[in-house]
Amino acid sequence: MRKIIVLNYVSLDGFIAGANGETDWFVWDKEVENYYKDFQNSIDTMLFGRSTYETMASYWATSAASSEDPEITNFMNETKKFVFSKTLEKPIGTIPISALPKF
Repeated sequence: MRKIIVLNYVSLDGFIAGANGETDWFVWDKEVENYYKDFQNSIDTMLFGRSTYETMASYWATSAASSEDPEITNFMNETKKFVFSKTLEKPIGTIPISALPKF
């Protein structure tokens, strides 16, 4: 049986995003980058809800993302993903997803 490892960025009040969906509180620095690279080297599949997948897919396929860190960008674009959704019909752009039964 495989492990499920959760990686969530959550503020002290227990939320990931603000009232308007903003995540401007989140700081990305060298320490977080190194942690994330170590983490991504330990996994081969990602699980997302539809909303998070749409946010991630709309960013990681952009030229801005590819100019930042090729190692992270390639990982985010190429790693197998399962998206839990009742409404998502197809992948966004070139970011592939694996189909799951609707629930």
